[in-house]
Amino acid sequence: MIFYLANGVKHTSSLNQLINAKIGENMTNNNRQLLVETNLFEYKSEKRSDGKIILHGIVQRADTRNQNGRVYPKEVLVKELKNYDTLVKERRACGELDHTDESLILLKNVSHLFTRIWWEGNDVWGEAEILDTPNGKTLRSLVESGVKIGTSSRAVGSLKEENGSSIVQSDLTLITIGDAVSDPSTQGAYLKKLNESFNPLDTKFITESGNHENLFSKEYRINRILNKIICNCADSCSI
Repeated sequence: MIFYLANGVKHTSSLNQLINAKIGENMTNNNRQLLVETNLFEYKSEKRSDGKIILHGIVQRADTRNQNGRVYPKEVLVKELKNYDTLVKERRACGELDHTDESLILLKNVSHLFTRIWWEGNDVWGEAEILDTPNGKTLRSLVESGVKIGTSSRAVGSLKEENGSSIVQSDLTLITIGDAVSDPSTQGAYLKKLNESFNPLDTKFITESGNHENLFSKEYRINRILNKIICNCADSCSI
């Protein structure tokens, strides 16, 4: 079978071979790191008629050097947030309570669920529902007591040094837009080198029974791989 990619390159490989090649080319970059950013979540809380507490506020900012010396270009965040919005719509965009440097979601630690994300200028806003889990009850108590909460985003990606800043590259993959943390102003960031074979689309969460399950559905992972092939290695495109 013959394939023509967006850049006009001709391929005679089978579709499976082409997908595997793209996985090897784009998903196992050993320069990718676990990026953990902490920000003060300037949120407002709202108690709804059903008793649920909803938090909303700025969770990320584009084209601005953060306290960790990193810059997230807007085009990179726009592309990845389109992918992350799939998890939001599937009610899979969970956040944990407290800091972690793991590249997976632990369901036993989940405290909230992002139900909406959107842009206002260069700011990314998020709306999160506090869940009725053990950690969710702790988070709810803290919020109701007026404790300031920070957010800590987790992602996998590579960096390029430029003019004294670390520029996040287009291979960014979000694990969560925000864990709930304390004292974000002094926590800083974690940088964790990943194995060459690490594939961010194989990110797991651990269930209460200890089983490892994929955070990203099979359809979601296939869609992202095909987008990379069809749109010349972009994670999302207009066709």
